[in-house]
Amino acid sequence: MKILLPVDGSATSDAAVAFVAARPPIDGGHPQIDLLNVQLPIPPRAGRAVGAEIARAAEAERLDILVMGSHGRGAFTSALLGSVAWRVAATCATPLQVIRGAGDPHRALS
Repeated sequence: MKILLPVDGSATSDAAVAFVAARPPIDGGHPQIDLLNVQLPIPPRAGRAVGAEIARAAEAERLDILVMGSHGRGAFTSALLGSVAWRVAATCATPLQVIRGAGDPHRALS
């Protein structure tokens, strides 16, 4: 299984990494996990470009899944400032798992 994890040093991207690390591989093998370093802060317009670059990276690498954290700003604020996760979801054909917040990475395992 090939997984892409975009990280920006935030608590939400750390939560996405912990989420993937806390789960056993689906096929019983060893997953290939690629980290894509996307450092913030970036202006809102650049966030749109970052979302498109993440989507392109996911499709170019023929990944099985893309896992990323979301800052969870809500629909109104995201509409004003732009949301990288929303942009990725809108432009990427690769399955996307969005992790909201920095909660327990083992949730939903039992």
